[in-house]
Amino acid sequence: MISSSLAPVTSSVGVSVTVTNIKKNYKAGSINRFDVFARDAHPQKNFNRLQTVYLEPKYLPTSSYYSIKDNESEEVIIDFDEFTKLSLDSNGNFFILDTTGFPQERFYRVLIKCELDDGTVEIYDNNTTFKISR
Repeated sequence: MISSSLAPVTSSVGVSVTVTNIKKNYKAGSINRFDVFARDAHPQKNFNRLQTVYLEPKYLPTSSYYSIKDNESEEVIIDFDEFTKLSLDSNGNFFILDTTGFPQERFYRVLIKCELDDGTVEIYDNNTTFKISR
């Protein structure tokens, strides 16, 4: 589903991708939504707009995925594949993560992989971490 209120990101000017609304701590076995905020890295300045272009989300291509890594051991817990495709709603991309089965009292890192329309593949790692607790 592609929202008509969002525009796609373009690779010609670079892309900035971050995971938002992430908590520092999640209870083991919880199901959580992680929002993925994407925008052009260097948008063209326009002083006639009410909202800055840095705050306007854009959507990533349908070939965008998330991965979860153990932050200390660097072991991949959930790898990029067809089951980790990002979803899309009117607010932008997101994914739902079920923490059932995750080892507890460990820190994890979120990575986003994006296959852009021009054929480039980017992996975004902003050191976005969270902990799974008992």
